[in-house]
Amino acid sequence: MRISEELAEHLGAETSVVLEPGVYAACAIRMADCHLLLVRHFGASFTISLPSVQSFSFRSLEEFRNEVLKISRSVTDYRSKNRVVFTMADCVIQLKAAVTRVDAHWQLNIPGTPVPSEMWLTNSENHIGLFQEGASIRVGVWVGNRMHSFTVNSAATMSQLGGWVIPRLQQQAVESEQIADQEKKTELILPPPFEQVMAYLNSGARLQLGSGRWYETFFITEQKLCHEIFDEGRYDEEQTTEEELLKSLKRNAAQAHKQLKIN
Repeated sequence: MRISEELAEHLGAETSVVLEPGVYAACAIRMADCHLLLVRHFGASFTISLPSVQSFSFRSLEEFRNEVLKISRSVTDYRSKNRVVFTMADCVIQLKAAVTRVDAHWQLNIPGTPVPSEMWLTNSENHIGLFQEGASIRVGVWVGNRMHSFTVNSAATMSQLGGWVIPRLQQQAVESEQIADQEKKTELILPPPFEQVMAYLNSGARLQLGSGRWYETFFITEQKLCHEIFDEGRYDEEQTTEEELLKSLKRNAAQAHKQLKIN
């Protein structure tokens, strides 16, 4: 906190805002019309970053004070190239004002990368993704397997953010309950006989288990059991084991029965 306040003072910034308290706190420094600088504490060190482009890491206040002018020049250079910018910190502050009326217990999660491109606001039932895309922000809320997205790129869209997200969080909570109920039911379904699954795969067929943002497709190639993993738009193919196939069959028994047409 002290670092954020001192940096704000050095830069002539308006204020320093705490985004997430605690030992590994995250703060944002507001300059002109946005919360431009993100300050993250990592125990023995801390990092200061500009959206998408640059970060500075320090282990002491002395190191930081020696580099303040460099940070100031970087901020000036960034603002000369980005006259209008919206940051994830801007959206976090706007969202917290809206979502705490629904649930007071929200946590902000930020990856430990030098220049983070995403943040997540979560509670026991909901999760909201924030993604820095140039000078704008894409906000994502998953309802079941479908992602609803909203772009913040103006003062008008920023003011609409809270009203957009609340009904989707309500849908997300309802969908989560339905998924939990469905998972309880599917736990009672036994997977198809393993021998029939292997016969199906050995015939040249492929078996997809899972759906939405993550699933795997099992197949046989050159007498080896393999699976192709789909993960958030990426595909990876690798050899796997019968044990992994069994685990996936147990998790997705109904889906396996449907594909194999076993009643």
